[in-house]
Amino acid sequence: MKIGIIGAGPRGILLLDSLKRHLPTEQTVQVEWFDAAPTGGNVWDPRQDLHLIMNSPAQLVTLFNDYRSDEVTGPTFYQWTQLAEATDFINQTGLPTELVDVCHHLQPNDYAPRALFGAYAQWVTAQIEAKLPANLTVTRYHTNVVTAIPTDQQTTLKTADHQHVVVDQVVLSTGNTPNQLSRDETSLRDYADQHQLTYVAPTLPTTADFDAIQPHEPILICGLGLSFFDYLARLTSSRGGQFVRQANGQLEYQPSGREPKIITSSRRGVPYYPKPINQEQMGEQPHFYFLNDETVTQNLVQGQLPGPKFIELLRAEIELRYYQLLLADRYPDVDLQAFTQGFVAAADRNQFLTDSPIQADERLNWEQVLNPVAGTKITTTAAYQQTLLQWMDQIMVDAALGSKHAPLTGALSLVIELRPFLQHLVVTGKFAPDDYVHSFLKQFNATSGFLTAGPPLIRYQQLAALMRAGIVTILGPQLRVVGAQGHFMAFSHFYPQEPVAVDAVLEARVPVTNLAHSDSPILQNLAEQGLVRPARYPLADGTTYTSGAIDVQFTTYQAIKADGQLNSTLFVWGLPLSGKEWMTTALPHPLAHDHNFGVADQIATTLFPTS
Repeated sequence: MKIGIIGAGPRGILLLDSLKRHLPTEQTVQVEWFDAAPTGGNVWDPRQDLHLIMNSPAQLVTLFNDYRSDEVTGPTFYQWTQLAEATDFINQTGLPTELVDVCHHLQPNDYAPRALFGAYAQWVTAQIEAKLPANLTVTRYHTNVVTAIPTDQQTTLKTADHQHVVVDQVVLSTGNTPNQLSRDETSLRDYADQHQLTYVAPTLPTTADFDAIQPHEPILICGLGLSFFDYLARLTSSRGGQFVRQANGQLEYQPSGREPKIITSSRRGVPYYPKPINQEQMGEQPHFYFLNDETVTQNLVQGQLPGPKFIELLRAEIELRYYQLLLADRYPDVDLQAFTQGFVAAADRNQFLTDSPIQADERLNWEQVLNPVAGTKITTTAAYQQTLLQWMDQIMVDAALGSKHAPLTGALSLVIELRPFLQHLVVTGKFAPDDYVHSFLKQFNATSGFLTAGPPLIRYQQLAALMRAGIVTILGPQLRVVGAQGHFMAFSHFYPQEPVAVDAVLEARVPVTNLAHSDSPILQNLAEQGLVRPARYPLADGTTYTSGAIDVQFTTYQAIKADGQLNSTLFVWGLPLSGKEWMTTALPHPLAHDHNFGVADQIATTLFPTS
């Protein structure tokens, strides 16, 4: 059997490992592995800027499959960094020597440079390839596949450098791929071209071109999520600026003089919540009171979980964690176990809280959590900076308490702990189409990034320092950008009387895979041939919601063709399923029965049914 793996990022590596472990001794397999990016993928390129950091603590990431295991099957990322093998590998393979110094100073809960994880990914791959059985061989192609032409029971893969490789099975595990620009993005790009301005379309933070951005030049960054913090690092620390910790614990920014003047905002006008300092250890299995197999089963209606009930259970789970942490921090005399039992059993949780010792102003207010500046009277951009900094200071104090003590950010991080269970609900079809689209995608997924997928606390502290130094100014909510008088004009919809003129606009967003608008040659080719189709959800009102994800059969991860038939020779997983699966970008966590490992094994056992 010849198997073509398209993509050499983390999932491609996981799949190769699963193929090795599940391969029957009597079967011979040749793997043809394609990716123009370095092993590990573009996001984890070991030669990228060291100021670009991961978004998971070093000790909570691994590439060694421990699915359904009680022990790690190989060194986690952090464990590897502490081995002499890490230093040897970096030196022997000619990777940047600065990575060795990072290894020596890295702590378990640090957020390591992405480049260092890229080195780990390459080391893991080398370990796998060094232990391949005689009946499994691998050929690497440092190029991308652009077309896949099925002929009889085989597929011919054509690469960007005009090679033709025939395989029996294809596994698509591509990462972030570019999309065609939207109408608004096209308009901004065209205006930039006409007036010699700079427009950076959505792209990976590692590849965004900032060469045209001049010191002291006012620029606009659209978006306040993770890419925004990456762009900040590249435009400040990477240009020679330094953050210095003051006696009061606050960071102060010392500019290099090469920074632009950064204007930014987003729809909310508020940066994503920071992650609390991690206090979890790998393998910890938290207990969930509201979202577990038993409560879901109790609330099923015709075999499915109603969307509003899912939101109610999720909020109750977060609220309970919040109150548990709040009581431990501020109400040491309250019996936590009795409170927990009472909260879980209460028919009216609001009344239960009213009767509790918790002060009214310490109750969890969802409206305020979701919209921290809503209802705040602000008249100027300068006043908005003070309002934001005041809120950010409060949130940073909370996050600094750590994930097991911070009432708010610790409670929000519970969603990360719930990840395997929520992924299980999605792939086992526990939501009807209407509930999946309206409650899961449009309500939960739209806000979970803001609440739980934000940056490490250190990035928030750096942002506050940059705001106080006058390097960064955040405009109010509902950012608007138009071309006028030969410049870009940016302003908040709520405060249009203070427009800011800039000559550079940077879209701080990574392209989300969207089959209908993809600029990826291989995705376009598969769609044009009808070999894949977008995931569609028929809704109760007679309309159909079309996701940007590729449709697959979850029991095998084989693609579904445009005619509705199963494509038995094409498997798809990872980012191309964004909008059908949940959290397709996350790296595997050790000892967490991680979904990524389960899918890799699922694909391998489907390819080798006798294993």
